[in-house]
Amino acid sequence: MGKASSAKKVARLAQRGRGKKIRFQGGTVFPVAVALVIAVGVVLIGLSRHYSKADAVGPKLGSHWHVAYGIYVCDKYLDPFPDNKETSEEYQFLQIHSHGDGVMHWHPSNEQAINRSTGRSAKFDVFLGLYNVELTDSKLTVTGSELKEPGDDLVYEEGKSTCTVNGKEEPASLRTIVWDRYDKPDSRTVRTSKLGSERVLKDQQVFVVAFVADSVANGDIPLPPWATDLPELGASDNASATTLPNDSTVPSDSSAPADSSVTTSVAATPTVAGSTAAPTSTTATTTGN
Repeated sequence: MGKASSAKKVARLAQRGRGKKIRFQGGTVFPVAVALVIAVGVVLIGLSRHYSKADAVGPKLGSHWHVAYGIYVCDKYLDPFPDNKETSEEYQFLQIHSHGDGVMHWHPSNEQAINRSTGRSAKFDVFLGLYNVELTDSKLTVTGSELKEPGDDLVYEEGKSTCTVNGKEEPASLRTIVWDRYDKPDSRTVRTSKLGSERVLKDQQVFVVAFVADSVANGDIPLPPWATDLPELGASDNASATTLPNDSTVPSDSSAPADSSVTTSVAATPTVAGSTAAPTSTTATTTGN
């Protein structure tokens, strides 16, 4: 009888509770406050994403950025390209070039440069293409005419070209390294695919193509020796102002801001500039076709 009475009591209580609304203690203030906090959080997240993208849109018309570059082979940097390209037709469209100083002078200043060297179109391979450097995920070709001592093309290909490390030939591969700033040697991003598609996002970055033995650690690839002089090299370029198509003048924004197998024949020995070498002594070696 006791169990039956208890069951009936539970059933009656359940019946009384049907259709009744659950109320928070203190009324509706608490749930409204929670909803407001969530809404504000969503807005703040959206704003932060918006501004982070706005800060990383790349150079625009009127920008005059100085970004160091280098091509590192085994344990040395090739000399910078000597031609300033200012007389080339490509320069008129891109408005980027170098002065034989190891610096990409990125200063789009006419409407032809829009969608070619501004915003998301400002990529490392745009500059490399101007200097006839071909870069894929497995092969690097530097045209002989772009070298300090013109000669045959330099070709480094994964599976065909090797690097000598401590007297022993080792397989080598291509990488690109992008330093966020010339004076932050530990702030680097390394890629092994989609090489050359790295975007130019800031003034005073550093971009490097490296063909090195597979045993070489990313941290052993040094900055180009001229990268430390980037502020001085940029200042000597007389970049105080840039003229736009409408003849208006805007100040430069050049201040520092607060993602295989084959064999090749190389007829010419690469000309190299002195630099801090990787911990091991390495030399590029290629076999004939």
